[in-house]
Amino acid sequence: MAGRGTDIVLGGNPTFLAKSLLKNYFSNEINGFKESELNCFEELTSNKLTDKILINYEDLLNETLPELETRPEKEVQVFI
Repeated sequence: MAGRGTDIVLGGNPTFLAKSLLKNYFSNEINGFKESELNCFEELTSNKLTDKILINYEDLLNETLPELETRPEKEVQVFI
């Protein structure tokens, strides 16, 4: 029944999905990754940004998308 104060996020919760992907990537648990997800992480690796993300990813996960979009750092732009 509609109108009960509950929102359904179609396609899943993007914040949870991003946190899960990052946690699995940095734990070397990439068996279930899609090719597009692996390509994103390959871009981080090829641009030598993995270390910067690893150091800051806990903080990045706690920022909202609008906050992240205003940050100029290359690793943040690849992250989002």
